[in-house]
Amino acid sequence: MRRYALPLAVIGAPIAAYHYGLQVYNAISPITSSCSATGPSCASTPIMTFGFVTIPLMALVAFLIIIVSMALLGRGKGTKGAGRATATHPKKVSG
Repeated sequence: MRRYALPLAVIGAPIAAYHYGLQVYNAISPITSSCSATGPSCASTPIMTFGFVTIPLMALVAFLIIIVSMALLGRGKGTKGAGRATATHPKKVSG
């Protein structure tokens, strides 16, 4: 799972940060009017909780939690599978 989750989270985090910057600060691209001639504005904030929590910020936090979790999970590689039965190495049962 780490093989797929970590790269996707590393790619998604900067995209979420960029989108959060567009919505809240509008400093990254000050001329953000609309995504299309009739579409909604890319800089609009339809959902804003506590005055600063938007959907891109929630996504950024989720990506950071995934990155930290996968990094910590990678540290425990030496204990992977210890004491667990697998299909190729069944756990021996005394009896």
